[in-house]
Amino acid sequence: MERQPTPLSLDGLLEQEDFLESNPEAEVYPEKLQKVNIASAWVVDNLPLLNYTFGFTRDHPERSRTDLQPFPHPRGEDSTPVYVDQTPSEAIVLQVDRSAIIEWLDEKGSLRGVERPDTDDESDLKEWLLKNVDTNELRDHYSPIEDDLTREVYTLLHSMSHALMRTASGQCGLDSNSISEYVMPSVPAIFLYASSTEHFSLGGMHTLFKTRIHPWVDETIADVQKCVYDPVCEHEDGACHACLHMSEVACESANGNLDRRYLVGDDRGRIPAFWESEYA
Repeated sequence: MERQPTPLSLDGLLEQEDFLESNPEAEVYPEKLQKVNIASAWVVDNLPLLNYTFGFTRDHPERSRTDLQPFPHPRGEDSTPVYVDQTPSEAIVLQVDRSAIIEWLDEKGSLRGVERPDTDDESDLKEWLLKNVDTNELRDHYSPIEDDLTREVYTLLHSMSHALMRTASGQCGLDSNSISEYVMPSVPAIFLYASSTEHFSLGGMHTLFKTRIHPWVDETIADVQKCVYDPVCEHEDGACHACLHMSEVACESANGNLDRRYLVGDDRGRIPAFWESEYA
């Protein structure tokens, strides 16, 4: 019988007395996550990861002229085969604080002309994000995001995702290219999962979630402060291969819409910091 995905919340984990006895440092996990405005967290086991392919392409300098060629049917039948491989995986799901996003957008000046939701009303916050973040714009990650609010929220969460992915590798034992992302800006949440072609789960994300949240967050905050190419990187795009970029197999949007200044602010005072930091 196939095992179903089994999520475990951080709150649920902290209610286990035997876990706290063996991992007393876990009591600071909620406080650590608050520093990066993460409101809730889960680890998911038995995550069914599907890899599928509809065909193949022949490269052309112009993307619009690159056609997808279907695979021939192995038995010559008049249908198009789709090859699928399912592997068990594991993931960490991080829900970002909705009210913190609104406060940051307001401080940044991105809510001019837009009705601000009640940050004390969770239902109002959920409705506002669903109405104002246009997920249709995210279907093609190779095209610019035209809507300003959608671009701001997505860039913020995508930058968070990359900052956390870059340091997660050293904390969970997985190669940096073996951790991938799925960003859900209208939720808002970040989904980090182990992307492996092996038909078993190594448990690295579970280990990170249960025993390494505190150094993970601390290292991420410290790591994102500076880039070896500053001040050029900070004054240009705020993201490059030395600070936020990941491999194309790990990033869902080809390293677009990234800016670490959204997380730590800039030295000109134009972009407020979304994260708390003793380095600021």
